[in-house]
Amino acid sequence: MLVAMRFDELVTGIPEGGPTNPEQPALYPNPTTGAVTVRWDWPDEKVHWQVVSSTGQLVDFGSTAATENAVRIVLASDLAAGRYTLLVRNAQAEYVQHFTLVKN
Repeated sequence: MLVAMRFDELVTGIPEGGPTNPEQPALYPNPTTGAVTVRWDWPDEKVHWQVVSSTGQLVDFGSTAATENAVRIVLASDLAAGRYTLLVRNAQAEYVQHFTLVKN
């Protein structure tokens, strides 16, 4: 079960049948070379994001404002090419999205 946490803590799970929107496929472009946009259908607010490697290491994180049903995430310039998990959530962890992100 996912619980509310401090901004700098790693999200370690997503609840089954939780607040994610299964009709929301939007992460683009994917693969990416450095920035992605995530569709965000919930109220505009500050959104926190984390990039986790396939070994479970937190490799990038940040926060940004959601605008016009989207969140733009600029990945660290030194993030190596590969497959990652991208977790995006609101401050209270009421709305959580989980994506597989490919960095070229």
